[in-house]
Amino acid sequence: MNSAGGTGDGQVTYDIDANTSTDRTGSITVAGTTLSVTQSGSAPPPPTITLSGTVTGFSGSCPVTTFTVNGQLVVTSAATNYKSGSCGKLKDGESVIVRGVQAAAGGVDASEVEFD
Repeated sequence: MNSAGGTGDGQVTYDIDANTSTDRTGSITVAGTTLSVTQSGSAPPPPTITLSGTVTGFSGSCPVTTFTVNGQLVVTSAATNYKSGSCGKLKDGESVIVRGVQAAAGGVDASEVEFD
């Protein structure tokens, strides 16, 4: 907000930039009246989960597959990237490194699968 100061009739406007951090509160006082505004912060990105091990319980067909690595369910999708191979290389017994985030229904949504 820019304030030029002064007296008399007029209009007060304000802009609030997007909040990419924690909740914040601000206030504006005009002619003895205070307006307080609280702006919610955006949620931090979910932490990346990294799993390393052997594929077991493989099922599905590319690009949507499910399998287990070290007891954790892994889900792939069309958005999953592959290193040193492709989705077609996935099978039981394959050694992989999986990176992703916690899935809403449990397990890991794989953003990347790397073949060892």
